[in-house]
Amino acid sequence: MRFSLSSLIPKRIRRHIRARYDAGGDSPFRSYWPNFVQSAAKDITWDRQGLMSLARRWDQNSPLIHGILERLATYTIGCGLIPIPASSSKRWNKLVARAWEDWSRRPEITDRFSWGTVQRILWRSALRDGDSFLLLTTREDGTPAVQMIEGHRIREPNAPATVTSDPGDGIVRDANGKHVAYKLVREDGVLERRLDGAAVIQVLLPERPDQPRGVTLLASALKTIHNLDDILCLEQLAVKDASSKVDIIKTATGSLSEEDMVKLDADDVPPVNQDAVGYYRGVFGPESKVLKHGDEFTPYSSNRPSPAWQGFVTYLNDTIALSTGLPPTVLLPGKLGGADTRKDLSSAARTLEAWQFMQADSYQRVYEFVVGTWLDDGFIGNAPKDWRRTSWQMPRSITADAGRDAKADLDLVAAGLLTLEDYFGSQGWSGPQKIQQIADEQALVLELDPTGQLATRLYSKPGTAAPEEQTDDEPDAKADKSDEPSADDGEGDGRVDAADDN
Repeated sequence: MRFSLSSLIPKRIRRHIRARYDAGGDSPFRSYWPNFVQSAAKDITWDRQGLMSLARRWDQNSPLIHGILERLATYTIGCGLIPIPASSSKRWNKLVARAWEDWSRRPEITDRFSWGTVQRILWRSALRDGDSFLLLTTREDGTPAVQMIEGHRIREPNAPATVTSDPGDGIVRDANGKHVAYKLVREDGVLERRLDGAAVIQVLLPERPDQPRGVTLLASALKTIHNLDDILCLEQLAVKDASSKVDIIKTATGSLSEEDMVKLDADDVPPVNQDAVGYYRGVFGPESKVLKHGDEFTPYSSNRPSPAWQGFVTYLNDTIALSTGLPPTVLLPGKLGGADTRKDLSSAARTLEAWQFMQADSYQRVYEFVVGTWLDDGFIGNAPKDWRRTSWQMPRSITADAGRDAKADLDLVAAGLLTLEDYFGSQGWSGPQKIQQIADEQALVLELDPTGQLATRLYSKPGTAAPEEQTDDEPDAKADKSDEPSADDGEGDGRVDAADDN
């Protein structure tokens, strides 16, 4: 007869047993951690301020954490995410792109930072603090502007800056969870004003559906970061102690006789302290000692830091870097090459791409606010119905094979499978501007050399023969070109007017 442990359980109890996960129960062989299943608002609010203070502390004092945050900001933002107008009116797109370029040089209310710098500051602060905020506002003259707000300034008034217990944590939400207002406090905790939720953009990396506030990206690694810092401090003390150890010299009598002193050359005798101790200090250094006869000493040999310690620290560094969601080799110096590096960079590129599109969706509101303000005050007129349509230019993707990837992209462009705007956008350039610049340069080359020889040397593949010189009876290759009309390009009074050219 086959024996089963389940036969020991009464039938009335077995009927209610459906499955069992060992991890869900306690064990005397594991440490016990209390767990609570509750909403994200309660989970995050309770520890958010404390996590923020720790993340800022390590950002300011740990080269590892500071470097990781810098790389994440550089890989994600680069020189900035740029909106490319994509309405049905080409003329409108050109005029708005030019106006946006001028506005993006000083978009911030203090006129200190460019649009790319604003995005970098907001994203880096959001990764470190959990979230950051951008207020859509206007200057005194009515022109659109944005204002950056740090995460610690959005919280409940007159509450401790370290721990808060209010589920809203500075955010007023309606019955559906929509953010209708934000409580902006001064540094002393007093409420400064309530911000309209429609005018505020919250920059964060959400992880749960019901999540009003963000948590630092380093939350899961903060304990490891603290432990690593303690380990480094202790090891540094051990290394300093090992470095302070000196060799001790033993003589047969513990002293140097006067006869031996006379036999020494003048250059070998120290100028001062003409005794045994002074002699050895002059020859071997100020920290050398002379023992009494009969004393025993084993010279100290330092093995700090040991190979095992170095491997353990490398493991901790990799764990901290992996908590960001990117492979450690992308954020930390590594010795991998070939397929391993390409695999890690490809994985990182997918993560960064998701972050970039998420931010582009948020910053679309900035574009619509700025352009909408221009429409309201008459700075730009005759907008097409689909004036809100845009395509966002992202920073160039990280790669280990820039030459190979560029050649593959050019082959796709030549085959008509990749647009020029997408190609230039992947390089971090503005597609329409680059295309126009190339066309202008080619026109200039043909104007300077109507024979086409210079154009052939510049634009043909290597090894292509230059065309023969034209004869007098051949038609002139130079085509008459007329300048575009400039009546509507807004150079006179600062206003631009775009007629729908469809």
